Amino acid sequence: METWLSDIIKVAKRGDAESQYKLGTLCEFGWYCADGHLVGKDQPKAVKWYTEAAKQGHAGAQNQLGTYYGDEWCLAVRPDFPRALRYFRKAAEQGCETAQCNLAVCYIQGIGVDKDLMEAAQWWRKAAEQGYGTGQFQLGLCYETGNGVEKDAVEVVKWFTKAAGQGHPEAQYRLGLCYLNGKGAGQDFAEAAKWFAKAAEQIHTGTPYCTDAQYNLGVCYDKGNGVPKDFLKAVKWFAEAAWKGHEQARCALDSLTVGRLAQTAEQGNAEAQYILGGCYINGGGVETNAVEGVKWLTKAAEQGDVLAQFSLGKCYAEGYGVEKDVAEGIRWLTKAAEQGHAKAQYALGRCLAYYTAKRNAAEAIRWFTKAAGQGHEKAQSELKSLLRSQSAAETRRRRQALTRLTRAAEQGKADAQYELGDRYNRGCDGTVDFAEAAKWCRKAAEQGHENAQHYMGYCYACGRGVEKDVAEAVKWYVKAAEQRPGSPPSWLVSAATQGIKEARDAAQRLGFYYIDENVMQAAEQGDAEVQYKLGTSYFSGRDGVYLNPKEATKWYRRAAEQGHVKAQYILGNCYEYSNGVERDIAEAAKWYRMAAKQGYGEARKGLKRLEGESS
Repeated sequence: METWLSDIIKVAKRGDAESQYKLGTLCEFGWYCADGHLVGKDQPKAVKWYTEAAKQGHAGAQNQLGTYYGDEWCLAVRPDFPRALRYFRKAAEQGCETAQCNLAVCYIQGIGVDKDLMEAAQWWRKAAEQGYGTGQFQLGLCYETGNGVEKDAVEVVKWFTKAAGQGHPEAQYRLGLCYLNGKGAGQDFAEAAKWFAKAAEQIHTGTPYCTDAQYNLGVCYDKGNGVPKDFLKAVKWFAEAAWKGHEQARCALDSLTVGRLAQTAEQGNAEAQYILGGCYINGGGVETNAVEGVKWLTKAAEQGDVLAQFSLGKCYAEGYGVEKDVAEGIRWLTKAAEQGHAKAQYALGRCLAYYTAKRNAAEAIRWFTKAAGQGHEKAQSELKSLLRSQSAAETRRRRQALTRLTRAAEQGKADAQYELGDRYNRGCDGTVDFAEAAKWCRKAAEQGHENAQHYMGYCYACGRGVEKDVAEAVKWYVKAAEQRPGSPPSWLVSAATQGIKEARDAAQRLGFYYIDENVMQAAEQGDAEVQYKLGTSYFSGRDGVYLNPKEATKWYRRAAEQGHVKAQYILGNCYEYSNGVERDIAEAAKWYRMAAKQGYGEARKGLKRLEGESS
């Protein structure tokens, strides 16, 4: 065991709350060993250490326990919403900003408590007044929607500005909209473009509003709103948004626009060549053609375009549009990294640390350090883990730990057998061996170890370390499910949906709901309740079907047309918030009105919300 970890455990066992909390965090998220594999994740142990810290009043631990007990899909504990609420409240009353935000969510969604938007707003305010970006953004949203407070456009701008200044991407985007439309502040296209640009640059956060910001920034450059009119910059931002699936941006990248872009690229403009290459690779105005995309990226990269160099390096490293060549990928990533491109520095570090025949940890650390210095969170995490795992002494200690673990497993201890199997599965000690992983996990599973039973189900389902065998997969998943009633393994439900007899028999015996031909037939024949449930399954990606908002709205509509009140309300919600359909306030109002006539309270709130927007 690594020295740093051993030290934390010793102090935690002596009762130090902060060390107990740190140990809980390590067990929850794991850490990286020398070869880049994630190790140590163990949620039940995380709960144990968080509980010890929480007993001593540690606010962070109390908040984490709240998230565990408030998650209905958590396998580490049984969901207990009132307990989750108690933990959040304890932490929130100590001033923990994240707990204050979590408590606000409980009041909004009615988790363990009656819904109370005014109380939620008070907790958002407490977090906001401590300078917490999420609290500031959410409080601004309350003033925008009138949830729990009187609508106040000036307050909206005030709180969005505070959150945006801390880098909150959605706050930046919405603040841009405020200036664009002159709500809460004078109309100012330059200020709108500034905030759209800040949000657009944060696409790495995964926030969907960043693509909206990219599209709006493209419109600014296209029309000259707040920035000089610039065709290439407009197309660049349209393309960036379109590549992330933004429909309006895809429409903006029509064949005429791309045709003009191609002419500019043919004239040798590197930026145009990069964008055109990206369009061929990601789609947008042209048919996808990875080979053609690499051709244009190469032209731009050879002229020194940093984005093209980064993209070309990834293509070579991953073998996309060209024959895989990690060395060539490293060459182009190095060029981009040397120009200060943080993502390229991170990708280069990953290649050097894990994907070359001869790993170069020292160089990987150098590039991770550069990316981390620019705020790249993944690079910061990799750097921390790699530095911890460098010494030869630590490697020797890991081998000794493996020897002790193997000895315990051979003595029949189920936890040790499962942990040993897990280490072989992830290659924590330098060797990935799925057959050995399956061997040890089977021994633990046969003793009733739930995680091992899950793993054996997975092994037989996909043929990992054993011959693929659906019946065996079902057997082990069922054993695991029987230990945790009400938590159906996703593979088992999916297999039942696909018509696999053994999975269907097991799902029916255990009482798991899944989508089969009988459900589909009932829905097609007009059973409104089944149509509503089917819409909910597609909307949440559960019950054996993939997330599909468009399919969800189709079934909600069919149920709503038959007068199903919940379906009418949710369909109105879909139109209000663009879930699976284009935003259409008139349609949203229509369906809210139908549900409200049947006495559905939330629908009346929806109508008031829409009336507030139009006033």
